Amino acid sequence: MASLVRSSPLILALIASPVAAQPIVPNFTQGVLSSHTETRSTVTEDIRSFDIKNGYTLTVGGSNVAPSGSGVSPSGFTRTSGSVDGVGTTYVSPNLSSKPQYSIVNSGAAFSYYETLDAPGISNYTHIIRTTEIEQITDSTSTFQ
Repeated sequence: MASLVRSSPLILALIASPVAAQPIVPNFTQGVLSSHTETRSTVTEDIRSFDIKNGYTLTVGGSNVAPSGSGVSPSGFTRTSGSVDGVGTTYVSPNLSSKPQYSIVNSGAAFSYYETLDAPGISNYTHIIRTTEIEQITDSTSTFQ
């Protein structure tokens, strides 16, 4: 307890000393800040579009003609598998070896006969390569006093 009594006046002296505030004076300067930024980029698009017809259209007609049998279309189908630019496809076509035969109805009279086959496959292919160049320039100036 004797040591506590001896150090107490020192503690009291520290607590009791007056504190003086010092003024704060701002120190501002003036200046100009300039900035220049340039950005360039290139975007290339590769667009491919396929219109693929997987079926067929067979048209037969005329005047003064009739099928020799009871059917008017081929029997059976032929499937063909393939790939178009990495995309698997399967085409269906009529078996043309089994198409019906047509004959003239009234011999000696005028006749006409037509047969068309719109086969499966790619009906339209569009390939677009588009390149866009983008340039952006930004200039900014800040003045402070």
